[in-house]
Amino acid sequence: MFRANIQGRGVLRVREYRTLDVQVLLDDIAASKPLARNTLAHIKHFLSGAFRYAAQAGVREGNPVRECHVPKQRQPAKETHAYDLQEIRTALQVLPTMQRAAVACAAFAGLRRSEVQGLEWSDYDGEDISVNRSVWRGHVEETKTKSSKNYVPAIQALRDILDEYRSTVSVVPIAGARLFKTNLEVMGRKSIKTAMESVGLKWYGWHAFRRGIASNLFELGCDDITVQRVLRHSRVQITQAAYIKIRSPKLDEAMQRLSDAVTRQQIGSK
Repeated sequence: MFRANIQGRGVLRVREYRTLDVQVLLDDIAASKPLARNTLAHIKHFLSGAFRYAAQAGVREGNPVRECHVPKQRQPAKETHAYDLQEIRTALQVLPTMQRAAVACAAFAGLRRSEVQGLEWSDYDGEDISVNRSVWRGHVEETKTKSSKNYVPAIQALRDILDEYRSTVSVVPIAGARLFKTNLEVMGRKSIKTAMESVGLKWYGWHAFRRGIASNLFELGCDDITVQRVLRHSRVQITQAAYIKIRSPKLDEAMQRLSDAVTRQQIGSK
């Protein structure tokens, strides 16, 4: 985050920054490239942590980030995709064993990419997957929130895929043996993307599988609280607002009625 968005922009020493200076810095970052508001909020949070540490270390007095606001995003966030069951089934059929196992963890258990990357064989007992850590850019970290650290029941399709994958690798019987040593970000952009494009599917990124399980469960009749538990969100509003993406039959029916009415009006005027 520092290298991509902050490094090279600041001209003041840490002790010299005022709230105005930090706000100018944040505005400059927002104006330089299209970033989602959530990303800008993360950048502000990072800066706040850095200045708080500086204050605790005696380098400066106070935290100048507190009174700053998150700049408006330069461009509206793009519509996100959620893979449906048919897309997932088609993708799994063409993916190699390791890639299939990684995608299945995201599509059938709703794990984030960092959580899939952090999985150890001891986290899978043949029935459930326990989410205990995340790995981001090679660093082992705590899960995103306290509620994220939980278990998810593994459906039979996921068990079959994981069991098949386990039979193809040498699992070292020691603590910390990882399921996936390969960088999943690179795997997604290269081998998974190529395999999916071979059957006419577009690669929308790992999170599209997480949005997919939310939408698929809701479409199958599961309530939003249950979907929240599967995704392990801290608040159900997050699940409702950004993850459940389904078509509304009532909405489709209403718009079809409007279309029919417009058609009748056009015919009647001729």
